[in-house]
Amino acid sequence: MRVDGADDHARTPARGALSTSAVARFDELDEDDVGDVDFQHDDDEDARGDGARDGDGARDGVVGRYRKMRARFDSFSGALSDARGAFDAFAFTGWSEEQKKIVVKLAFLATFAVIFYATTAVIFAHVWIGMAKAIGVRVLWGVGVSIGLAMAPPVFPNAAAHALALVLMAAEVALLSVNAILLGLVHLAIVLNKHVLPSWFHRAKVALRESAGGVDHRGRANAHFVEHRQETLSELERAKDYREWIAVANKLDAFPADVGEGGSRWKADEKSDVYDRQLVKVYLNTMRTARERDDLTALGLCLRTVLHRNFAGIDRLLHLRFSRVGTKKLVQDFNDEIVAVIKHIAETADDEQAMEMLQVLKESYRSLGRTALCLSGGGALAMYHFGVLRTLLQEGLCPQVISGTSGGSIVAAFLSCHSPEDILQAIRPDVSTRYGRRWFPRPLKMALHFLKHGVLMDAEGFSKTTKAYFGDTTFEEALAISGRAVSIQVSIGSQTGYVLNHLTSPNVLIRTAVCASCALPGLMRPVEILAKDKHGNLVPFHPPDVKSYDGTITQDIPSARMTELFNCNNFIVSQVNPHLNFVLHLAEESHGRRQKTARSYQRRNAVQKLLRVANFLLLNIKYSIQKLLEVDLLDIRFVRTLQGVLMQDFRGHITILPSLRWADYSRISSNPTEKDMDRYISRGEQSTWPHVESIRYTMKIETTLVDSIRALSKRVDATGEKIKRTNSHGFLEH
Repeated sequence: MRVDGADDHARTPARGALSTSAVARFDELDEDDVGDVDFQHDDDEDARGDGARDGDGARDGVVGRYRKMRARFDSFSGALSDARGAFDAFAFTGWSEEQKKIVVKLAFLATFAVIFYATTAVIFAHVWIGMAKAIGVRVLWGVGVSIGLAMAPPVFPNAAAHALALVLMAAEVALLSVNAILLGLVHLAIVLNKHVLPSWFHRAKVALRESAGGVDHRGRANAHFVEHRQETLSELERAKDYREWIAVANKLDAFPADVGEGGSRWKADEKSDVYDRQLVKVYLNTMRTARERDDLTALGLCLRTVLHRNFAGIDRLLHLRFSRVGTKKLVQDFNDEIVAVIKHIAETADDEQAMEMLQVLKESYRSLGRTALCLSGGGALAMYHFGVLRTLLQEGLCPQVISGTSGGSIVAAFLSCHSPEDILQAIRPDVSTRYGRRWFPRPLKMALHFLKHGVLMDAEGFSKTTKAYFGDTTFEEALAISGRAVSIQVSIGSQTGYVLNHLTSPNVLIRTAVCASCALPGLMRPVEILAKDKHGNLVPFHPPDVKSYDGTITQDIPSARMTELFNCNNFIVSQVNPHLNFVLHLAEESHGRRQKTARSYQRRNAVQKLLRVANFLLLNIKYSIQKLLEVDLLDIRFVRTLQGVLMQDFRGHITILPSLRWADYSRISSNPTEKDMDRYISRGEQSTWPHVESIRYTMKIETTLVDSIRALSKRVDATGEKIKRTNSHGFLEH
């Protein structure tokens, strides 16, 4: 049988050279296989012998017998073909055995896999079925208990709801704790990154590089710049006024980015992902061309488009302050061109178009909106606001709309009771002791008063102090004196905010509004707000049972109400609340706020990323607190009060934050001395200087619009048209 198979294979086309694996398969054949092919093996041996002899003869024929070579060669070819066929048969037989082994192995593995996975599936199914039964039973029990409690007397569902509330609150508190721990670790990394790279680091880096040979010129230059930068920073801290400060700040902007500055280079580079520079360029060129052609219609159309706060993302660019003074040159040129266009429209010689252009400017002013200055609470730390006000008044940047809450209401009321000519001279270190009255009693007296009455201060004594400073001036009278719309935030009833000003309460006494806004629970009892009737007599503004207290509890920064009343959409916030200072400093630094320590550009970016992670964790913490307070599962009044205090937005578009020291926290409820006031005013000014150019940028267009509207109004006044004029006190109404 195998011989026939061998012959068949011998007649098939050649499969190629004999492989060594075929010989190995031959060695593995058992005795029966050898017996079956024994006779074939003998024939093969004979064929090999004849082939060998024929090969010898062929080699001899090459030497002398050429004629016999042909026959010998044919015989050799036949023997070779027979041998090839035989070994092909062995190779085929060996491959078949290997194939059998592979099939057996595959079958075994497949069987094992089926058994393994089937067993695993059975085990998991058993486990899941057991879990499902256990959970299902408990769910059914829970549903049954819930239905039973719902049908039971009210006390049982109430108890179940409280238990569920406690479980949910415990879970949220655990999540809040995790975020707080992560925030602590991130803050530790921030502190280490902020203080581990003084100038010695750059010198050590240069020495390490030069130890391998050569001179590190760039490293030496950076080390020199770092030392020079530290000296310049010291000059910046010693600056006595804004002019000296801005000169030193421009020097710092000229330093390279590798040492933590690079502001000048950043301003010259137009590129940024924050704003649409192509759109800015298009409108910049369009306005320039239209102004050169004196095309008032085209200029009016451009103004209607570009006059809003965040056109092309410019407002976001101002928040990312990578320079100490100013912003990108392209953006500054764009702002200057808008100002030039507004002045060009106001100075047009065509009286026929003056009325139309006046309407365009008024509508543009309405579209742009107003800027408001908001002064936060903070106890005695609110005296920092005097330094902020002094800087803004000196630079001509104090807005017409101002709000004050709690301690900030004292400063806002002080501003409203002084004319623009007198206010700068009135802001002096003796402002807290000028009339021989104390804002805060002595600590011992406060402690005794608390033990006797449950509050630290007597409202009557505080009222006498406010009367010494503000008299019986009403909001309407204050507007006529100062020309500024001053608002004071108070709280009434059960945490209802109320804004007092010349529109909502024109006849209310400012001093009583200040008393109410400062009446923090635990510090003073709620007070009654007084107003003047038509005969000048003092009468209660609210019904007898309605008392007013601290405005910070409801809204420290009443931005929404200011928008409704005065169309304000740009807020400058002076924030001195002690419990917010650290958090807001962290948020400001994450958006590019400058540091005093010298860090490389890469390290500064790394620190900013860490700060953004910290800000993200702070948002998580705030959201967790908001959920705990807003849901108010336990229906506790104190929780609702805490919600009103913590869940507000205490920042503005520009937030001025003084760097509080540990000693400041101990002076929150202390009456400021002249020495304290000198420090408060000085540090308030220093905290404002880094923001002056940003404020100037945001208010430049606004003030130009107001001046141009007033100038055009005078020109068209003779035409007899009915126009909206400014009030006698100079406040321009929308």
